[in-house]
Amino acid sequence: MSFVHLHVHTQYSLLQGAIHVESLFERVTELGMSSVAITDTHNLFGAIDFYLSAKKAGIKPIIGCEILYAPQGRNRMQSSGNAPRFHHLVLLCKNLEGYQNLCKMVTRSYAEPVQGQPAGPRGLVDRELLDKYGDHLVVLSGCLRGELPYLALTGEESAGVESLLWFKKRFGEDFYLELQDSPLPEQEHVNEVLGRWGERHGIQCVASTDCHYLHPCDAEAHEVTLSIWRNIESLNNF
Repeated sequence: MSFVHLHVHTQYSLLQGAIHVESLFERVTELGMSSVAITDTHNLFGAIDFYLSAKKAGIKPIIGCEILYAPQGRNRMQSSGNAPRFHHLVLLCKNLEGYQNLCKMVTRSYAEPVQGQPAGPRGLVDRELLDKYGDHLVVLSGCLRGELPYLALTGEESAGVESLLWFKKRFGEDFYLELQDSPLPEQEHVNEVLGRWGERHGIQCVASTDCHYLHPCDAEAHEVTLSIWRNIESLNNF
């Protein structure tokens, strides 16, 4: 059975991804894969480099982005209760129109300042932007930091189903529940809940791996850069 990586962070995910684009296609070719995606954290800076390298290697490129999704609105300074202010959500372009829409969405998220926030814009996307620029995009529910996995972990089924049905209504068959096989103890529970929700509401699941580096020997160096990123993130009050 063939497998395509749909959730990949390259060096353009600053302090999060350790995959150099050129090395990515060497590895993809070595593994005999015919296609691969790029889903850097809330940016498309690597899209052209990725696309040209893919064509050179004879690999089908899937351009995408892991956006920072704010379900309660991108202009809210705080989320209600103890919920995170934003979650991760993966968007993949189906065609040129999808790429153009994703560019518009991410650009607007950065260009419009958050009300009352002295540090400037944070680059969040909400349902308004997803609804306006969501045509020709495929949506994956994301990793454990996604909204639906978070609600599955906290047992908030009614809120989870409400969100799931909104995405199903807006994106139809282009919305998928993302299941991952990771050693994290929470992942098995999330997979079970999302699988049950998907079966109940007629939404298909897709298997992915949240790729941040290419080889097991890269893990230690990647953990060092993540530690730097986590410190920065805590200082920004995310």
